[in-house]
Amino acid sequence: MAATSKKRAANKRIDQQGFTLIQLLVIVALVSIVTTFGAIGVVNARANLRLASSARQFSAMAEKARGDSVRRHGMGGAMARMQLLSDTSYTVTMDFDGNGVIDGYDTRTFDLESGVAFASGFVGTTITFDWRGRSLTGQVSPTMHLANGRTTLITISGAGDITLDIESFPDGSIPPVVLNGNPSGDTRPDPPPNPTPIPNGSPTPQPTPTPNPSATPTPLPNPSPTPCNNSGVNCQPSPTPTPTSTPTPTPTPAATPTPTPPTTGPCTLTASPRSLTLGNRQTAPLTLYVQNSSGTTTVNLSGNSNTAHISVTKAPGQTGIVSGGSGTVVFNVVVNGSSQSGTISFTASSPCSASTSVGVNR
Repeated sequence: MAATSKKRAANKRIDQQGFTLIQLLVIVALVSIVTTFGAIGVVNARANLRLASSARQFSAMAEKARGDSVRRHGMGGAMARMQLLSDTSYTVTMDFDGNGVIDGYDTRTFDLESGVAFASGFVGTTITFDWRGRSLTGQVSPTMHLANGRTTLITISGAGDITLDIESFPDGSIPPVVLNGNPSGDTRPDPPPNPTPIPNGSPTPQPTPTPNPSATPTPLPNPSPTPCNNSGVNCQPSPTPTPTSTPTPTPTPAATPTPTPPTTGPCTLTASPRSLTLGNRQTAPLTLYVQNSSGTTTVNLSGNSNTAHISVTKAPGQTGIVSGGSGTVVFNVVVNGSSQSGTISFTASSPCSASTSVGVNR
């Protein structure tokens, strides 16, 4: 009985011993290692998400800018464009407000996500899309990267295609077209200016002779009297009249008018209309007329009393240059804001040296 009690007490002490210090240290080390790897994975995953988000936002803005140029048929300064300002930001210039023109309020700056940057070799690059959606800059392949070395490639081809990473189809991957031989006879030549009519079996009409008014007609001979009976009583021949030619009057030549020398005068610059009435976000064309200039003249905007709310830009396709003595230049005037007014001035450069002003909502 006493031996059984001692055995139970020994077993009870063994059950209360617990974990040793070494076991606890091993467990804590394992937990720390697992937690560290988990934290590193979460940080890398979030960084990769920021990189993917920045790349997709850049691609989406490039698609919008390209579509804006195609929609507005943008040419010259009216084409949509993007510029890489720094290694962490870029600008997009397009018709954000939907008024049909690009003004001072249509350039916006976008920043990349935290920890994402452009490769330094692409900073300052400008990507311009024409009215066909093509990249005037040619193929551009900016690269975004993270501090840990992870990168993503954005390719904008010369045709305007925008792709990411391995989905890209750069211009260099398209082989050149090789023509074998020198084909001939595969196209019909253009007809001559005055093609000869093809005979269709009908007789060719003879040309009608042109009468000569100065020709002398040949008199007809008098016929011999026809013998008649009744001892010549019934013989009364009718005399044949002699034709007389009618003279054709000689036309009097018309006097050649003496050309009037062109009117000369001082060079002038006039605007049509002389004043504009526009509401908020309304656009109107303004035509500047140059007259009596002695050479090539450039029309420029010289003054704007309300630049914060009145935008003046050349119309699409306009260069502002008038060649010759006279011509026109068209500007687009946009008002941003309610109850805004001002005065815009224009000058015509040498040799014209003329100016004019137009009131907006005045």
